[in-house]
Amino acid sequence: EAQPEELRTVVHESSFRYPGPKPQTREAAVLMVADAVEGATRAIGSDLTPKRIETLVHEIAIKRLLDGQFDECSLTLAQLATVEDSLTKSLIGIYHGRIKYPDQKSA
Repeated sequence: EAQPEELRTVVHESSFRYPGPKPQTREAAVLMVADAVEGATRAIGSDLTPKRIETLVHEIAIKRLLDGQFDECSLTLAQLATVEDSLTKSLIGIYHGRIKYPDQKSA
């Protein structure tokens, strides 16, 4: 159902953007991606499959790239792909499912 005109609110992206400088080093760029990925995976919670994690990491990295966040550091596309791969493997290791055994007691 559409909202009446008087209830609509205009949201400006600038209200939610970090006003500071873009990453100046590769390490800062890696931390930016890792922080965003960590927050996104926590927000999703238990519905994380390996494919979902891989897609999420890639989408976040590409969004930052297309937004120009890496324009002031020397992070290459090959290095960004390595970062994506490393974060994906780490998160799959953290969030992998455990097999439920019959009559298994909780730890």
